[in-house]
Amino acid sequence: MTSKGLQEVDKETFLRFQSEYLAKDDFEKYFPGDAALKLGEHLLSLVERHDKRVSITPLLVKLYIDNAVERRKEEVALDDLPMSMAETFLEYLRRVNPKNGEGSFFDDVVIAATNVLGMCSLERDYVPRDFFREDAQRRIAEADIKADAADLVDRLVKNGVLEERDAGGGNPILPCKFPIYN
Repeated sequence: MTSKGLQEVDKETFLRFQSEYLAKDDFEKYFPGDAALKLGEHLLSLVERHDKRVSITPLLVKLYIDNAVERRKEEVALDDLPMSMAETFLEYLRRVNPKNGEGSFFDDVVIAATNVLGMCSLERDYVPRDFFREDAQRRIAEADIKADAADLVDRLVKNGVLEERDAGGGNPILPCKFPIYN
């Protein structure tokens, strides 16, 4: 499903996009030569396993590569990289979520909140839209997620899942960087 504001990367431009992303963030050192091609083949096979209407978006490529780079940094094999788009997003959410310390939440709480807020972002017509902080907090509370809604929204902003901007009038809006839904 492609909608206004979402770009697709087709098979012809995919490898160039991947190569530029690896170079931009100096990730080439983790995937020299044929390793970058194998990474690209793995991601393409993930997309091709799904319905033909599924598209390769820059965000999917970025998250997939970021997950792979983290595995390389930790010297973990890439053999068990996710083979579904949903699991690629979930792995990213788990990775950016701190596991302990002040303001930390269990992964399942963060994933549940992201799911709720993804639906909040998509609810009108499945086109990602901004929403207000107060709406996000209300939705989390309504979903009966066992966490303080304001603290959880703060954590999602700190994790980079939500981006907070001033909409004027002191009511911050929260675009969900990648809406996740069931």
